Amino acid sequence: AQARHLAAALAPGGTAVLSGLLVTQVRFVLQAHRAQGLSLERALVKDGWAALILGKGITSPLPLRERQRSLG
Repeated sequence: AQARHLAAALAPGGTAVLSGLLVTQVRFVLQAHRAQGLSLERALVKDGWAALILGKGITSPLPLRERQRSLG
């Protein structure tokens, strides 16, 4: 449920940082967020802990020019 809420709140082109994850949790957390349309930009790991930097791409079927106009 948290992945769904984050994806809904994140603007297209936005970035989210998830930190304080145990390395053993990364696979499951990443799977849940990818299922909501977020992609992994970078993963940082140190001493059994991990941080994930996720991005939300623009998936609009509109041409780039129209997307820029609609964004204001």
